[in-house]
Amino acid sequence: MPGWSKLSAEFMHDLEQRVIALLGDTYQDLVDERARGIRSSMPPKKPHRLVSNVRRLAASRQTLEQGRGDGGLDVAAIIEVRTLLSLVEPWRGHASWPSIVASLVDGDSYAHTVVMLTTAKLYSDSGYLVQLEPPSPDRRSFDLRLLAGEGQTAAIEVKAPSSLRQGSSRKITRDDARKVVFNAMEKAGTSAGGQLAPDRCGILVIGGLGLKQVDVDNLGRGADDLFRRRWLSHIDSILILSLGTHINGPHIVEGTTFVGPGSSAQAVLKLRYCRNARYLGVVVIKLGRPSGWSDLGPHTEMEIPDHPFLSRYR
Repeated sequence: MPGWSKLSAEFMHDLEQRVIALLGDTYQDLVDERARGIRSSMPPKKPHRLVSNVRRLAASRQTLEQGRGDGGLDVAAIIEVRTLLSLVEPWRGHASWPSIVASLVDGDSYAHTVVMLTTAKLYSDSGYLVQLEPPSPDRRSFDLRLLAGEGQTAAIEVKAPSSLRQGSSRKITRDDARKVVFNAMEKAGTSAGGQLAPDRCGILVIGGLGLKQVDVDNLGRGADDLFRRRWLSHIDSILILSLGTHINGPHIVEGTTFVGPGSSAQAVLKLRYCRNARYLGVVVIKLGRPSGWSDLGPHTEMEIPDHPFLSRYR
């Protein structure tokens, strides 16, 4: 992930152009739709996160081009755009490419796509062959197929609830987390004809964006509680996942946090793997440490509020 030395205007312009090329003609339509929403007396409840991030990235680029040293850089937006591109672009030319791009155009599907591709990379880097599952005409389709050896496969269903897309703006209590987990499993369909039906071993992934560690831990406790209460012998595990940004060496001036020379930023993946003690499936699944992945280590989580220069780009 880029450090401060790479956060140049040229670097940000390249990211903008790659997203615009990715979305094609629909990009300007999305920008116009967002502009109408901002002018409306009733703006949309679910603004398109990718469009907002690109606009904020462009505002940060303008800050550097104008030589402003007031800290008006939206590092979280920059890192998320770059991370998205690193997840999406390896699938270019794949049979699933059109559906991936189409899901990015849909603002409500964006977070799900990010979590799904992150999950695919996580298991792929752990040594598994992972496939995106095409839609099925006769049943609800799961998201990913995990090939675990000897011809055995497992279904992976990904859920990215809207309540887990707000980052640090809302604390997820243990009661909230339990409701999120129980609802996600209910929607995953563990009965006949569902996405995680009993005729196939399965894994449920519950993902979010920018969650705090305490949120991930609470969701993990909710998963453990679910497995204690329900007999789901074909479900191997629930994986809690959050993709966010970590800033190293932020500057604190008069109680306000800024990023600047000497600071660096990176994408960070928070995981909690919750095994089901009642799992009776035949597919053996192990989630080790993928090659090249490392823990963030001891750290302090801080909320960095919007710089005033960026507030109008939300």
